[in-house]
Amino acid sequence: MIIDSESRNNTTVIRHDIASPFTYPSPFTGASIIDLGNFKNNGVKANSTYNSANGGSIVGNSTNSMITVANSASLEFQSFTYEAWVKPSVLGTNKCLLATSSVEGTGKGHPVQFHMSDVNKLRCYFGNSTMTALADNSSTYVIPNTNIIHIAVIRDNANKTLEFFFNGVSDGVKSWMEYVGTMTTATFPVGSLDIIIGSTGLASYRIPFAGNMYKWSLTNTILNASDIKNIFNKDKNRFGL
Repeated sequence: MIIDSESRNNTTVIRHDIASPFTYPSPFTGASIIDLGNFKNNGVKANSTYNSANGGSIVGNSTNSMITVANSASLEFQSFTYEAWVKPSVLGTNKCLLATSSVEGTGKGHPVQFHMSDVNKLRCYFGNSTMTALADNSSTYVIPNTNIIHIAVIRDNANKTLEFFFNGVSDGVKSWMEYVGTMTTATFPVGSLDIIIGSTGLASYRIPFAGNMYKWSLTNTILNASDIKNIFNKDKNRFGL
């Protein structure tokens, strides 16, 4: 039996699939992105469009597109797994996949942020609740082209490690690269912050994801390499892989 985010409704706190009529129903013009899981962490999209290829996707622009998921009690945890099917429209620029929100002008940044970096790696940046301790890790693997790709990251809070995956293959387990303070806890998100999909949400540094976002999930537990491979195998035919 394939074990994936769809069979983990007690731990998958966000599960959005644009191909599902329950997530984004016809006529594909609304703002609501409906959570398919038990927690109903719905999103609200802005400044983005719909594309029907490969079952359906939300297409972000390079200016101000985003999907906002309001903070809830189910989104307060430390270890987690994030995975998504995406297709960047361009390489060589920073493109945010998911972040916790921040407040303009506070100087406290984003307690959690995942993005494709300007050197075409997957990057994870996070801090504690006061942003007095920060860690920043990038994948070894370089994203080679603008084809559809499945990406995933596992953050193990107890062991202070990250593991990136690309199309079901591990990029290796990495210890947190702490560059300010000592990260003892790193709750996702922090306090009352929202989750922003496809952008940082910060006007001065949005770095929106330019391209197609098809399907994504956030799980409040650590999956393993076999789980990630199963998630990839389940949907790879949909995306021609």
